[in-house]
Amino acid sequence: MKADLHQLALNPDDGDIEAIVDHLESSVLGTYHRNHSLIRLARDSFWHPESEHTVAQLGVFVHEYFHFLHNFSTVVGLYDFFVQLRLLRPFCNTVGSDGRSVGSDCLNDELRDEVANLYQWLQHLRGGGLSERVAKTINGRKIHPRLLSFRRVVDRLKLTSQLIPCTGVFAVFDAADLPLNTASFEVSIGSTVLMEGCACEVECMLAERFGGSAEAVRQRTPVYPYLTARAIFEAVADLRPSSKFMAAICVLALQSTDPGATLLEIAEAVSRVPKPLDEDSLLQVFIANTDSFFRQAIHHILSESLPAELDQFASRGHAGKGFRHMEQWCRALLTTRTNDRLFEIAAVDRMPDIEPIAEMLKTLPVCPVIQVIDAADNIEELLFFSELEPADGYISEIAGAQSLLHFSHAHLRVDGTIAEASDATRCSCYYVDVCKAPLAMENSPLCRSTPWESFSPTNIHGCWYAQGVIAGRGRRTA
Repeated sequence: MKADLHQLALNPDDGDIEAIVDHLESSVLGTYHRNHSLIRLARDSFWHPESEHTVAQLGVFVHEYFHFLHNFSTVVGLYDFFVQLRLLRPFCNTVGSDGRSVGSDCLNDELRDEVANLYQWLQHLRGGGLSERVAKTINGRKIHPRLLSFRRVVDRLKLTSQLIPCTGVFAVFDAADLPLNTASFEVSIGSTVLMEGCACEVECMLAERFGGSAEAVRQRTPVYPYLTARAIFEAVADLRPSSKFMAAICVLALQSTDPGATLLEIAEAVSRVPKPLDEDSLLQVFIANTDSFFRQAIHHILSESLPAELDQFASRGHAGKGFRHMEQWCRALLTTRTNDRLFEIAAVDRMPDIEPIAEMLKTLPVCPVIQVIDAADNIEELLFFSELEPADGYISEIAGAQSLLHFSHAHLRVDGTIAEASDATRCSCYYVDVCKAPLAMENSPLCRSTPWESFSPTNIHGCWYAQGVIAGRGRRTA
């Protein structure tokens, strides 16, 4: 289904602030699946044929779309993608010709250690770490708990013969007046807090550009993870930044393999600048000071790190080709990023002029977007934004790569182990209500619980998910 970009002529209404907050409180309206590079939009979304096209609905889409942009056009996002690809190597070594994983017991000690270290690196890049109980408790408040201190952790992670330096930052927050039976709690600051913080600030910008109040949005927004980056920045910089400035700071902090440490460095630098600030001028100073590192980092990952991992899948059918398409996403978006380090923020800043956002959607890559048409009847469609509809081969290749990632994540455990097929996490194929393959059309329970079982060794074609399983077979069996 082609998205009609003319619909970007918006219809603001009095309920937009409440609707924006409804989105931030729920993953039902829109979700970006970072592990699989996929956006899913609910029935009441901006692009639904019967949509009212409100600012809040656009905010839902832009929020998730920016997650995709930051996954493929920032240093931390690219390394996140790299780690996921690297994890596929040991996982494929556990998958036999029957398409079933026998678990990590078949791996040698070196490979098991590598999986554990890769997961540790991924946790460093993403941060987070709050329990559901703590997150629910602090999100019952209107104000983010007060920042008390920081804890820095300097580490070196070993991947084969390479040592990866990591400087992690843990923010310690006051919990004295919370029913947690503890004086404080801490959050690992990584891409999760920064990406969600940026997306929230962008929704605040949209509200402002259409005559609403950013503060009204923040006062009703769940504080974690959406306001955590702002809480840290305000405490360290002793400054209450505009939505645009805070969104830009989050993007700049994402251009690092130590995103938490970078956020702290930027906030400390701002604290030393005489007030009042000229925010736009200061952003240009930060961009100039980090330009050399940014260019070196993206050159390294695009010329060395990513190609080395992608070569492992060059001969693995649809999924291998799909990963090459994802590499092209990186290159196209990073070309845009190199020309304008804050291109997405600039586009939102031009609102209510919709042309910059429309041009981005028409000319830059967009990951697959699933639009729910009718939830009751399980009717969904794939959205596309380019002038021409993507070729069937392109979609099936991307879906094959996504399915291999989905297949692996259902078996990989955060403790560095790989589950056997019988113990894998039950999860639905994301394309189950879009797919036209026989199993999906028959509404097979396999598609909604163990989609890797859609693969049969006697059928070398199969559905999109089966193509991912085919690419994952790497274990020699008798």
